[in-house]
Amino acid sequence: GCIAGGKVRRKRAARRARARRAAAADRPPHLPRNCRDRQAWSRRYDYHVCLDFSLDGLMECRRQLGPRALCINGSLLAAPIADEVMDSVLASHCVYHIDKDLQGTAIRELSRVLRSGGRLVLFYANPDNIHSQLLERRRFRPLKAALELAQKLQPPPPPEAHIAEPLYCHLLPIEEMKRELRALHPDTQIEVRPLCVFPRHESEPLMKVFGRAAYLAYVAIEKLYQRRPDASYFLTYIADRRAA
Repeated sequence: GCIAGGKVRRKRAARRARARRAAAADRPPHLPRNCRDRQAWSRRYDYHVCLDFSLDGLMECRRQLGPRALCINGSLLAAPIADEVMDSVLASHCVYHIDKDLQGTAIRELSRVLRSGGRLVLFYANPDNIHSQLLERRRFRPLKAALELAQKLQPPPPPEAHIAEPLYCHLLPIEEMKRELRALHPDTQIEVRPLCVFPRHESEPLMKVFGRAAYLAYVAIEKLYQRRPDASYFLTYIADRRAA
């Protein structure tokens, strides 16, 4: 009985391993969080189509990806790409810089070029958490006090420092983003995950003043709220099209 049971367990384990390998072959093994992740994520594809209206941006794509980068100088509002030809699409922190009335157009363009069974990954931000709600909770009051201290201790920028004009930004609520992602293909499966709990202006001062201690605190909080997109500032929208 024990031997037979061991054989059954081994067969089941083998089936599960085959299923995991099949799933890994059909999906990217992880979602990119930073530039290094994006490069690793792109290696499973033969080509990486880079669409940007900035020639500087396209030159950087070619520098990082080499001959695998197919660079297109164009607009996300009217992508010069055929329908349903992309195995996967990544839009990284670009859509919220588009005019609020045109963001839906950009999202539909991303959906249009995605093949049946493909995945769209879109990095966005949460308008309900521009100033972290977590810092208002009692358990995080020490962190808020440390942030206020760090902001006071930071040296002011030199008088000759050039302060860039802020980029236009408009953030759509989570539910509206879900509707836009399903606008072209209503059966698309949508998942929203936290990408980064705190906005930069609430993390950088602490990192600069308190260094590794602040970094470890932020890592612990990120893990604690990794299933709470409502408590996150930066979000990852994952849109999976059903296979035909």
